[in-house]
Amino acid sequence: MKYYCLFHTSGFCTYRILGECNESLSDEKMVTVNCDQEYPDTASSYMNKIGAGFLFQHIDANTITLVVNEIDSIKHDTAGNAIKCAFQVIANADEKEQVGKLAAKIMSDLKSFNAFYSDLFSMRGGLHIEGSKLMDYIEEAKKCDVEPIEPKPFEEPKPSNHTVSTPDSMPKDSLPFEKKKSLIIAVIIAIVVVLFVIILKSCSEGR
Repeated sequence: MKYYCLFHTSGFCTYRILGECNESLSDEKMVTVNCDQEYPDTASSYMNKIGAGFLFQHIDANTITLVVNEIDSIKHDTAGNAIKCAFQVIANADEKEQVGKLAAKIMSDLKSFNAFYSDLFSMRGGLHIEGSKLMDYIEEAKKCDVEPIEPKPFEEPKPSNHTVSTPDSMPKDSLPFEKKKSLIIAVIIAIVVVLFVIILKSCSEGR
C-alpha cells in the first residue's frame, strides 16, 4: 500500500508519505505531473480539502483508494480557522483485506483518527510528518480482529446527459407553442429596433 497527504503549504499540494520518523515532506515527495511517486492519474479526484469525509472504493478494476478528507490541519487561515488537509491510501486489489481492516478501524472512530492524523504534522524547518507513528497505526489496524469493510465497486464514467435548458428549466422542445411564438416575436421586435436605430444614426451622419 502507498500513502499520501494533501496539505496546504504555498498552496494545496499532495505528498508521498514513506513512513519515516520526523519525515520531511519536501518538494521531492510532492506529486506532480510526470513525477515518480506511483500516484494513479485518477486518484487526485477523490482527495480534496472539501469532499466526502470518508471514501473507500475501487478507482479501477485493480486499484482501491481509501480517503479521509476535511481533517483540521495545524495551519490556520487569517480568520483563525483550521485549514483542511486529507489522507489517502492507494492499494492493489490483492491488498483489499488489509486496506479494508484499516478502513474499518478509521471508520470506528473517525473523529479520533482525524485528531491523531492532524497531530502528526509539524512546521519546524519545513513541513514534517511523524510517518513512523502513522505506519504503527496502520500495522496495528492490519492485525485487528475486525471484519474488513468492502470497497465500493468501480464504476465506469457515465456519458454526460447534460442538455441546455430554458430559463424555465425545461428542455426547449417541451415549451408550449404559445411560449415559442412569444419568444420568436420578441426576437423579431429586438432586431427591428436595432435596425431602426442604425438607420436613424446613418441618416443623421449623412446630413
